[in-house]
Amino acid sequence: LVAIRSNVKRIRHLKSAACDEDDWHRPIEGECNSGVPTGASPLWTYDLSKTSSVVIPSPNDWNLIIDVRSPSEFAEDHMPGAINIPVLTDFERHKVGTLYAQSPFEARKLGAGLVATNLGNALASGSILSKLPRTARILVYCWRGGERSNAAAHIFSRIGWHAARLEGGYKTYRAAVQKWLYNEQIMNRFNFALLQGPTGSYKSHILSTIRASGHQVLDLEVLAGHRGSTLGSVFSSKTSDGSTLSVVPQPSQKAFESKLFTQLWSMDTERVIFVESESARIGRLQIPRALHRKCIAADAGIFELSVPLSIRVKHLRKVYSVFETPAGSIDLKHRLQRLAPRRGKDAVQRWTSL
Repeated sequence: LVAIRSNVKRIRHLKSAACDEDDWHRPIEGECNSGVPTGASPLWTYDLSKTSSVVIPSPNDWNLIIDVRSPSEFAEDHMPGAINIPVLTDFERHKVGTLYAQSPFEARKLGAGLVATNLGNALASGSILSKLPRTARILVYCWRGGERSNAAAHIFSRIGWHAARLEGGYKTYRAAVQKWLYNEQIMNRFNFALLQGPTGSYKSHILSTIRASGHQVLDLEVLAGHRGSTLGSVFSSKTSDGSTLSVVPQPSQKAFESKLFTQLWSMDTERVIFVESESARIGRLQIPRALHRKCIAADAGIFELSVPLSIRVKHLRKVYSVFETPAGSIDLKHRLQRLAPRRGKDAVQRWTSL
């Protein structure tokens, strides 16, 4: 009896340990595996089309979301929360692609060596991957869920991590974002209050104050990296004598839409969202039509700001002080030329002569 009781306790202990191990490997909705390789974790595939409500992968489900595309692809746009561990650099990707047109076999050999080297470096002591515990869950994606993400996910799974490859890759994520943002039925769930008024009426400042007080705010100009007017470029710095200017480039249209999606996805549709009145285009970026229509509809009301001209001028001179430097005044004249089709050449010539 003592022996039996001892074995029962041992079996219960083993079952408990197995359950803990299962919790680590247990798939989330949308995951399926290709079997369990000996001495390693299964190689998983994560398919968003097989989930009931997930639009994009949630960072809450993964210890790491890894974008293995090249640095330039990652810089153009990437999934929220993703880090870039490229299996091929931009130069290497071009080199392999050029060789592939001549010999797919030789290109695969070259690519395999480069991928192995780059992933080996990514696993080096002190790297973010080297610090991951065995129970970490990793989601890997490339452009369309092909060779690059498959190679990385395979190595990670052989190490023993719960590694999944995103089916369809970045293209799947991008399609989901567009489908969501450009859907009028989805945008109609939101309730916007609109702040409008002439340039210099402190709209952006008021939005910041509203956000600080705990209300929901969608600051389109911050997300677009542009103040929304002819003079709206954001400058990073200038020399003490104003001899040079450095314009901060706007994000790509894809990155802008990713930022919009991330912000709106986290907002409560039952609460009002404050937004500044904008045209359909901010700098060179286009606000998705369904979202723009909903913003200007202003179901929660329109707040018209009236600020004395003298105060507006003082505020604008402070905000756009860069245009009072030598380099800035030259840049200003070039920008004013863009208004000639709307305001007339004579008016623009008069302004630039001041």
